[in-house]
Amino acid sequence: MFKRFKLFVYKFRWWLASFLIVSLTLFYFILPDPLFDNPLSTIVTSAEGEMIAAKIASDGQWRFPANADVPEKFKECILKFEDRYFYKHPGINPIALFSALKRNIINRRIINGGSTLTMQVIRLARKGKSRTYSEKLIELTLALRLECSYSKDEILSLYASNAPFGGNVVGLEAAARRYYGRSPEQLSWAESATLAVLPNAPSLIYPGKNSELLLQKRNRLLKLLFEDEIISKEELGLAEIEALPGTPLRIPQENRHLLQNLMSNQGEGKRFVSSIVPELQSQVIQASEHYRPVWEANGVSNAAVMITEIESGKVLAYMGNLGSDYTKMGRSNDMIQSHRSSGSILKPFLFAAMMQDGNIYPKSLQADIPTEIGGYSPKNYDLNYSGAVPARNAIARSLNVPAVRMLSRYGVARFHYLLKKLGMSTLKNAPSHYGLSLILGGAETTIWDLSQMYASLALALNHSGRPDSNSLEWKVLSLVHQQEKVSTYQREHVLSPAVIYEMFEAMSQVNRPDEQAGWSEFLSKRKIAWKTGTSFGHRDAWAVGVTPRHVVSVWVGNASGEGKPLLTGVSAAGPLLFDVLSFLPAAGWFHKPVEDMVQIAICQVSGDRAGEWCSDKIIEEVPKTCLLSGSCRFHHLVHLDVHSRLRANLSCNEPESLEAQSFFTLPPLIEYYYKIRHPEYLTLPPWKPGCNEISTEMAMQFIYPPPNVNLRIPKSYDGKSNSIVAEIAHRSPNAKVFWFLNGKQLPSTRTFHQQALQSEAGEYILLAVDEFGNRISRKFSIVSQ
Repeated sequence: MFKRFKLFVYKFRWWLASFLIVSLTLFYFILPDPLFDNPLSTIVTSAEGEMIAAKIASDGQWRFPANADVPEKFKECILKFEDRYFYKHPGINPIALFSALKRNIINRRIINGGSTLTMQVIRLARKGKSRTYSEKLIELTLALRLECSYSKDEILSLYASNAPFGGNVVGLEAAARRYYGRSPEQLSWAESATLAVLPNAPSLIYPGKNSELLLQKRNRLLKLLFEDEIISKEELGLAEIEALPGTPLRIPQENRHLLQNLMSNQGEGKRFVSSIVPELQSQVIQASEHYRPVWEANGVSNAAVMITEIESGKVLAYMGNLGSDYTKMGRSNDMIQSHRSSGSILKPFLFAAMMQDGNIYPKSLQADIPTEIGGYSPKNYDLNYSGAVPARNAIARSLNVPAVRMLSRYGVARFHYLLKKLGMSTLKNAPSHYGLSLILGGAETTIWDLSQMYASLALALNHSGRPDSNSLEWKVLSLVHQQEKVSTYQREHVLSPAVIYEMFEAMSQVNRPDEQAGWSEFLSKRKIAWKTGTSFGHRDAWAVGVTPRHVVSVWVGNASGEGKPLLTGVSAAGPLLFDVLSFLPAAGWFHKPVEDMVQIAICQVSGDRAGEWCSDKIIEEVPKTCLLSGSCRFHHLVHLDVHSRLRANLSCNEPESLEAQSFFTLPPLIEYYYKIRHPEYLTLPPWKPGCNEISTEMAMQFIYPPPNVNLRIPKSYDGKSNSIVAEIAHRSPNAKVFWFLNGKQLPSTRTFHQQALQSEAGEYILLAVDEFGNRISRKFSIVSQ
């Protein structure tokens, strides 16, 4: 008998142990993970907590991502209203359960559940299961399990984030934003009390309906707070007279492109604390709206603006498109990220690159003459030529011809490589795909890339001469606010600080339109490096402004790519750029990196390093890299007869009757256009009669036709082909030139060297011989229409 009893006890203990192990295992794994898997809204706030943009959750609910902290006022209100003993019970309150059971038995129906906040969290997670005693038992078990894994504050946060607040509003933060237009931390006692009573009966009571009942519940809760000495009598009186919220407020939608950018890069259903400054963002939008009627009158529907803080890499304003109506005129497109033709906006980088490689000095003269290179014939915006312009002025005036000639000299492949190293991510094709058009809009770029490129160079210049300059980490532009430094990356310093400084100096001299009232006054107080750009066909208008603290990038155009005649960077994007710059604090100017520069004598006329025969010299500081460019090419010594002031040599003069004089002399074609704009330019005197001319300079050059070109000549109304007019530039104003076409002599010319040629189809060789025996020829073809 005793053995049987021992065997029974042994088996009972085994079964009991097994039961306990199984029960504990089930208890451990019974809690769902995750507890809540509801779709969430995506929200964007400023660093100070101001709502900037939001997108409703996929199930149509305003349900914000959970916030770990519950504001103290709401915490006091919800505990007094729902669960006074929350911090004392283990998840269930036996006394409350017994009281609820007693009331339900007396009333023969379930009128009270006696649920703690922990149990309510479980019921919310189980998505509204029926209120039965079996379900209550499950809630009790899960509540105990929840208390084992979560702290009291975490459980309270779960409740505040998932409780219903009426309509399609879920969670405390969504309710605070929808009903009061601010964050939960900013709510008053009356507002916190109002929201605390809403989850108790969200389908019956919500702002705008049953206001009297809601008011009674709120005031009853406020009195409880007063009785427990949480609020004073004065606070109670002020809280009781506060009005209830009315119709739910609208969640901000003006910054949808910012929201789309964050969601596409980092996912939906998240809380983003952005780097955007709301006041600055609003100012940018308002400034854009100011110009909107002018743009729309010209058939232009879209615009984008971005402000970047250089030192931090943070984006302070992000307007991806114009207007709040996202369904029309391509306004759903984020034009900050869209690939658009760059126009002339890349010219400053070429200017800097050529100085970096020792090809030019900042003021070196660049040819601005009719040009054709490999069938590509660029034209300046005004269709005029200056003959020669300083490189810095060519950038300031945004001249196309000098830019193309500079790129041809520098090399398309080298420039393509440099742009990619600077951060231009849109160059997906080989250099040959773009050719020389790369400098005039043949490639696409984005506002984001341009801002990154200009900000990186400004950052390098700001840190020049500092101990950290060699190990400087480049900031990756960021839309997300971070208390510490933003993401960084190491990049080779492809441009020296001195070169960057000269680049910004050139940009500070960009021509400003006279019709823009107030610009000159503004710019007299603030020095700005800025550049405009207009793409082919007037499809894109660009403007970028740089200060030591900020980069502002503006694009105006049509998302469809449709061009408009009056759409230019100067007239459309420029005014908005300077309006936006006026919102930013003054930043002074970049310090000159003198440690990276050298003082040398510069020829004042040519802009090159002064040579032996330069007469007007000035001392200037230039980047050290420029020294590879050599000395002045255009000044040389000329001997004149002291009496006639004509050119002479020992073949016709005694040594004592010769005088050496320095002359600034340009090649004939450049000289032809240069002297039109520079009446002070002195041409070389003719040779004294009887002298044997010993000269190596070019006497004349063709202006038209270009070399080895196929010309298509339009026909007149009578069906006959029009003639073409050949033209040359000659160094001697009164020289006589003899013309020959395919060996046949044509009429000679003097002073004005133009020759009308018949335009029958065929191949031609045009020969020009002057009276001094100098000769040039040009081969071309005429193709029948």
